[in-house]
Amino acid sequence: MLKRLRVRGNRTTVELEVERLQAENLRLRVLVAELRAENAEMQQRIAVLESKLATNSRNSSKPPSSDGPQVPLRKREPGSRGRGGQPGHEGTSRRLVPAEQVDEIVDCRPTSCESCGALLEGDNPAPERHQVVDIPTPKVIVREYRRLRLSCRACGSTTTGALPAGVSDSAFGVGLHTLAAILVGRFRQSKRLVVELFGMLHGLSISPGSICAMEQRVEVALEGPVTEARKVRKSAPVVGKDEISWRHLKSRAWLWVTATECLAVVTITRRRGSVIVKEILGESFGGVVCSDRWSAYAHLERRQLCWARLLRDFTAMVEHFGSPWHGQRRVDCARQVMDADAALRAGEIDHADMVSRLEPVRRRTLDRLTWAAKSAPGPKARAKAQEILKIEDHLWAFPVDATIPVTNNLCERLLRYAVIWRKLSYRTESDMGARFVKRILTVTASIELQHRDVFGYLSSAIDAHFHGQTAPSMLPVTSDAG
Repeated sequence: MLKRLRVRGNRTTVELEVERLQAENLRLRVLVAELRAENAEMQQRIAVLESKLATNSRNSSKPPSSDGPQVPLRKREPGSRGRGGQPGHEGTSRRLVPAEQVDEIVDCRPTSCESCGALLEGDNPAPERHQVVDIPTPKVIVREYRRLRLSCRACGSTTTGALPAGVSDSAFGVGLHTLAAILVGRFRQSKRLVVELFGMLHGLSISPGSICAMEQRVEVALEGPVTEARKVRKSAPVVGKDEISWRHLKSRAWLWVTATECLAVVTITRRRGSVIVKEILGESFGGVVCSDRWSAYAHLERRQLCWARLLRDFTAMVEHFGSPWHGQRRVDCARQVMDADAALRAGEIDHADMVSRLEPVRRRTLDRLTWAAKSAPGPKARAKAQEILKIEDHLWAFPVDATIPVTNNLCERLLRYAVIWRKLSYRTESDMGARFVKRILTVTASIELQHRDVFGYLSSAIDAHFHGQTAPSMLPVTSDAG
């Protein structure tokens, strides 16, 4: 009887051990499943981080200054020619200023022959000309207006003499207003640096608050021409459009630029979307917009997608979207489009030649987008191809109209001023400051696009404001401003 109990006891112990092992096995299975799920999640996070690490200026909209050391520099194969001018190259030198524009002429007349020492007489009708360009020592002109108060002998009241027309209540004249506006708005100097520069060059004592007051007068002076440019923008046949993030009153905002070949209008808004696009361009805008693929432009019927952006997207498929084969073939198509555009701008071919050259490229681009949308191994690459395929017609507006650009590089170049301004000053802290940013960027960019004198135009606009008149038009001299 005791032996049976022991057997039963042994069996009971074994059974308990089996149950314990089964429970441990179940716990380990659950743990393995959890570890596998965690590993999958970590692998996904690593893939995302590696994708971000592989993002650079070649495959995204990031600026080249943000590229890290892992991005290889573009190396050029050393050529057989040495540095500097090549044999047979005609050198260039600074052009002489016309004689009627020379401020002072100094005749360097020899008195004796350098060979025998004999006295020299006569004149040389075509002397060798050598010009030295310099700037005078900066000097501030202080003009004092004495407003006399005279009493009337008839009634005893006192009358004060009025300032002449064009003299404002400000202690600073047109030239200082213009220079301060250009230093801040075009050359992106801080107000304190402008104060320091005025003190260093002109011996002028001024405060940062005075610079702010000058900015306010300048933005009021520029209201008329900027409003006129906005109206013309809404009727332009072709415009480029782009935007960047901005900070206004400690909140997120957006700075937009809308540009033609000779006008650039800057706008700052608190929102970003198709409503703002319609507000800037107008509900009935019928022109062509060159832009990126952002959905806020989807309502526009006539668009030209920027091929520079497309090239970066295709490069991203090669480098960090996991589809190098499909991506590289689309990169090749994009480069052929860019090469044809470069040849057109260089005058090597005309528009008809470019259209003829790009006909097979368009067919290959459509075929390769279709392949990638179906069979690209990377999910992001497939999604990107499907997205572009839906709006494939908007890739090819420029062959129909020679005035439509292939890229939106003009807007991207114009935005660089605002990007650097944002990096240096961080934000605008008042509505007046935002108006100054919008108007000074609009005026300086537009006048430069027209190859006109920025300083001269700003001076005339500020002078007109001081006289109570409307500033001169900022539109091009030709009748067609678009």
